[in-house]
Formats: sequence, structure tokens, C-alpha cells
Amino acid sequence: MTRPQNGVRGADVDLTAMHQASQQRILQRRDLGAAGQDSTVEAVARRHAKAWRIRDLDWSPAGAPVYARINAGRWQGLCPDCGGGEYLSVDEPVFWCCSCGNVSNGHRPRPVIFPAAEEREFIEAVLLERRGPVLPGGGSPRNWEPGEGLEQLVAENVARGVRVPDRVGARIAFRRRGGRR
Repeated sequence: MTRPQNGVRGADVDLTAMHQASQQRILQRRDLGAAGQDSTVEAVARRHAKAWRIRDLDWSPAGAPVYARINAGRWQGLCPDCGGGEYLSVDEPVFWCCSCGNVSNGHRPRPVIFPAAEEREFIEAVLLERRGPVLPGGGSPRNWEPGEGLEQLVAENVARGVRVPDRVGARIAFRRRGGRR
């Protein structure tokens, strides 16, 4: 059995399927779904709360938000308390740290801030053009941090000789001409 990760037992996760999926899209928490196991953030948090003997888990998000990032081709959030990294899903924008259980936030989930839908789509499209799991010398080619602009990602692709999707190039040209979107 592989090491448990993000509240899902490693032996239950089809790593081959996850690898194949990672070639097609940026992975999200929902991609961790083990057979017969609910892998939503709330379900994972409730399993952890039971193990830690937390009664009456309040599931309404509170506290400082966590900003979504892409790390090694996965949407991820970093715990502001312990630094633990957890998978995120766009359709479930809440953060639960499986390392510390959001203890300093009263064991409540934190809200997650993702880029706007269109910007997120462009960011993912640029990153998905980058092939291979690692760069020469280490590191993943599929990383994005909040505040990193689309223009910067495109410049990185150009510098590496990696294709830039036409729709992304058109969007950047539109912005440079004074377009608002």
C-alpha cells in the first residue's frame, strides 16, 4: 500500500489513471476519487474529525482565504498554519488541511480563491502545452503562483520553445491593444 495522501488511502488510488489524466488536464481533488470512497473535501474532513475526536465539525468556511496555485500540474492550496499542501477542486472552493485539521481556524474550513474562470482556463491551457513530468535539473514545468500573469507564463513557454495556444495568444494581443478582459 502506498502512503496515505490528502485523506485518501494510496492503495485505493489508480495512479496510472491519474498519470493519464494529468496529460489531459490540471488535476483537482475530484481526480483522487478512490473506488467507493467520497473524496470531497467535506467527506475527508469529517473522516479526519472523527479520527481526531472533533465533535460537531462546523463546515461553514471562515478565516483567511487560501489562494489556489498550480504545483506539478495539480490545483493546490497551502495551509497558512503548518504549510501542508492539499489538492483543491474548482467546484468545491474550500480548504481543509489534512496535516493540522485547520486547528488555528477552530477546525473550520477556509475559503479558497481561484482565478476567474476565463483566466483559469487560459492558465491551464498554457501549462498543458508543457510536456514531461519534470524539467532538466528538476522541477515541474506545470507550476503557477497567484499573482503570476498570463503574459509571464506565455513568455516562459516561448523561451522554452513550447507552443502557445492560439486563443491565449489572441487574448494577450487583445489586452495589449487596450482590451479589458
